Amino acid sequence: MVNPVMDRRLSLLRELLLETKESDKQLEYSIIEIEKLSEEYYQKAFTECHEEIQEEIRKYIKNSSRINNINCEITTKVNLWYDFMKDSEEMSKLTFPVLYFFRKRKLHKSLKSLNDEISSITIDNRFIKEKLTLMEHQLEIKAIQKIKEDKNYSDYERLLQKKELLSAELTYLLATIPGMCPASIDNCGLNELYEKLLKLQVA
Repeated sequence: MVNPVMDRRLSLLRELLLETKESDKQLEYSIIEIEKLSEEYYQKAFTECHEEIQEEIRKYIKNSSRINNINCEITTKVNLWYDFMKDSEEMSKLTFPVLYFFRKRKLHKSLKSLNDEISSITIDNRFIKEKLTLMEHQLEIKAIQKIKEDKNYSDYERLLQKKELLSAELTYLLATIPGMCPASIDNCGLNELYEKLLKLQVA
């Protein structure tokens, strides 16, 4: 004998499963569209700030180049100092101790100045890197804000709410039908549930 209450539940379950599957397809399409928008809006935001970003990158490259030049300059000065120290002709001069003192002091001042410049540039480059990281973060925020203003995002939110409601209804209904629990309500689970439903309706 057919149980009319159970028959109505199975019919309702069939409708909910089909609606959920259709809703999932729409949600998947909506996500793909939002991903496309993400790239588009991020690119637009990047284009708007492109010159500012490039300027910071130019500063960073210029600073890095200056550090390399300073290091070469330091190496040259140190090598010249050692050449002076090893020069037997210079060492044999009566003026060598005086020259040694003044040249050593000059070298020390020069190296200190160059090392101070390296430190200053390194700090400047650290700030540039931090600024670029912040700009990247701001670009992401700007792109997200633009996406949220788009109709596709509104559709996505609406579909997400619909999926949550359908999932809640399915969970409640499945608990009232013997042989349908436990069940997963993801894409694979929906197909399995639909197959179980068809068997129950045939029985």
